[in-house]
Amino acid sequence: MQGLSEIQATLNGKKPEAPVRFWVTGTPLPKGNMRAFVIKGRAVVTYTNPSVKDWQPRIATEAQAVRGEEPPWGEDEAVGLLIDFYLPRPKSLPKKYTQHVSRPDMDKLVRAVFDALTDIFFEDDSQVNHLVVSKHYATDTPTGVQVQVWRRGI
Repeated sequence: MQGLSEIQATLNGKKPEAPVRFWVTGTPLPKGNMRAFVIKGRAVVTYTNPSVKDWQPRIATEAQAVRGEEPPWGEDEAVGLLIDFYLPRPKSLPKKYTQHVSRPDMDKLVRAVFDALTDIFFEDDSQVNHLVVSKHYATDTPTGVQVQVWRRGI
């Protein structure tokens, strides 16, 4: 598997940009499933995890703090993401278990990050064409998420 520096070195012969890194403290929450229904002729969309409404803005706030006032990369720009989630370790879990293989589902955790970064780093999450994700128990670190994002080129 390629490392981040090797991936960036393949940017059409251009000098690669350094990835933007930031940390968001808190318990990572999954986006949940979307449900749509109609009330009095009007479409309403809800998510099965309403508490993500607090988590997603925290990610966006930290992302905006490192991004500044720059506009999102253009819709023709490819984007790479490296995301490490650090989740609480249950006290009842035997120490022999070191890998996080339980809920929340990784794809739903990623969806919350994608939605938070939209209009900050990229215009649409379809621009992400390289993604490396892991989830860990937060044993030596606080709970939260470490995000690295970089422009991969056109």
